[in-house]
Amino acid sequence: MKKGIARKIFALIFASALLLAASCGGAGDSGSPSGSPPPSQDASPSQAQPDTRAGTPGDAASGEPIKLGMLWGLVGACEQLDTYCRDAALLAVEKVNAEGGINGRPLEVIIEDYASDPDTTTQKAKKLVLQDEVVAILGTTLGSCFEAAKPVVEDNDSLLIYPTIAFGEQTSENVVYTGGTSYGQTKDAVEYFINEKGIKKIFLLGSDYSYPVTINRQVRAIAAQYPGVEIVGEEYLPIPSTDFASVINKIKASGADFIYYNMVADSLAAGYKQFEQYGINYDDITVVSVITADPDALLAGPAITGTYSTFSYFHTLDNDKNAEFLRLYADKYGEEQAAKVGGTPEASYLSVLMLADALRLAGDDLTPQNIKSKFAGMTVDSPQGAGSVDPETFYLTTKTYLARWDGNMQPEIVFESEDAKAEVWPALLYPDGAP
Repeated sequence: MKKGIARKIFALIFASALLLAASCGGAGDSGSPSGSPPPSQDASPSQAQPDTRAGTPGDAASGEPIKLGMLWGLVGACEQLDTYCRDAALLAVEKVNAEGGINGRPLEVIIEDYASDPDTTTQKAKKLVLQDEVVAILGTTLGSCFEAAKPVVEDNDSLLIYPTIAFGEQTSENVVYTGGTSYGQTKDAVEYFINEKGIKKIFLLGSDYSYPVTINRQVRAIAAQYPGVEIVGEEYLPIPSTDFASVINKIKASGADFIYYNMVADSLAAGYKQFEQYGINYDDITVVSVITADPDALLAGPAITGTYSTFSYFHTLDNDKNAEFLRLYADKYGEEQAAKVGGTPEASYLSVLMLADALRLAGDDLTPQNIKSKFAGMTVDSPQGAGSVDPETFYLTTKTYLARWDGNMQPEIVFESEDAKAEVWPALLYPDGAP
């Protein structure tokens, strides 16, 4: 049976299954693009809900729509971050369509809520690929949900645009990694504190899933290059965790002067608050995260003051592209919300603009592999700075920014790398290159 016919048959079967699931208590009619319930008012960063097509009869983009799927966790552990990502991505869709769309065709967005759950992610990704037949999917943010979406696009020859910082050490024929890699930022941050602050004893603390585990293996390799620097503890807590008393006692007993802190979702803010509560003094113990970004700081509150984050973007960056991005965001959602936009939402915005460029270059051939091929070597001048897509790994190169959180939960940048890079296969771990 030909692949295209088989895919159509499977799509019909899958659509029937979705209808059956809906009749047994699936998503209701909430007025949102996917039919899933919108985030609560308290948790949602924005008041205004963007038009997913942003197309009116007077728009220059009036041809047949090009369908773009989006996967965001709008309820559950990733609700706060993913709502910002949704808003930023849809802002870029409006910009693309207002400027004529894709060769006269507007982008039309179909949003699915994966509810911060891997099994739901698999189901929603299959719907977008097989039933909606989108040209690509943009999302997710939680690593375990990315790992659930990736085989769906690989098995069905589709395309996933992944805007979240990745730990690297993997590539895929069906993924473009627009969030960059964490290794370069981790290496820059750890070496900065070894060389500039003289830290000697590192405690590794993260959520119990692949991303922090892999990052910490990289930290071990980095630390091993410096005599006198040692790893004095490594702990992982389940998602979510809100009780840090035991692990804080271990940190104090270890004599650590540096905590590499990579908790996610609800655990992230809880940890900072309990560091403060149980007497972790940031003058004595430096706390650095490669996960904590601008929206997370607001959740953590004053307890984050004096800690550090390393990321490819902070909203305090001073450049023309960032000024434009923040102005557009503020015009749509308000000044207060624009001051909370972090790295993954910015990458989501950038991802749409990059995909639009790839689609324009792809012309009439909107097959996934042709679209992906147009990302190879693509250069960007973006809110996070200049970068390009590595034509072999399809990771976006990014710069390292290290920021200290001030008393107003604002990031003050204290270090910026000289150039952008995408270290997918760290030489310390893979001296012979990709396995």
